[in-house]
Amino acid sequence: MKHKRTMLLVVCLSLVMTFAFAGVASAAGEPGVEEVSFLSTQSELSPAWTDVLIEGAKSTSVPTSFWNLAGNPYTATIVEMRHTSLYTNYYFRPNSANKINVTYTFYNTGASGYYVTIGLYDMVQKKVVSSWNTDRIGGGSTSNTIGFFNLVSGRNYAIKFTPEKSLSAMPCFRGTAKVFHP
Repeated sequence: MKHKRTMLLVVCLSLVMTFAFAGVASAAGEPGVEEVSFLSTQSELSPAWTDVLIEGAKSTSVPTSFWNLAGNPYTATIVEMRHTSLYTNYYFRPNSANKINVTYTFYNTGASGYYVTIGLYDMVQKKVVSSWNTDRIGGGSTSNTIGFFNLVSGRNYAIKFTPEKSLSAMPCFRGTAKVFHP
């Protein structure tokens, strides 16, 4: 019983710290990330086509083309990611509330627990300005929706997916990601 209370306290404190960090980033006017509830059904977010991201293709470099998210969500299918970061094949602008959301599902083909970092790449600063780590994925999957907020109006951003480790023995990640305006 004492162990359960201790674990509950640890979980509660972790949540408080997570939300406190998001609040500090928001108050400072810096880009931040927040976990949000699933905002739409799968059918409401279906785009005209799905973009395929794979190591060895154009997805390993910063995108050079724009995708308008206004009423047209972008979906990427990640076929293989083990050694290298992958970018969306397009960059995006935030909505009028200066937000961009990402819904993801990642699968790991191995039994080891690894995570994927989802980064918001600022095309002007040429670096990731905010990021989120998925839950550890070991021989299963993880799904969630995150929101990047306090973005600069009119600025272009890409989404960057980075595996936790770059080892030849590392299992392969695959999955989908939808980028959309909340």
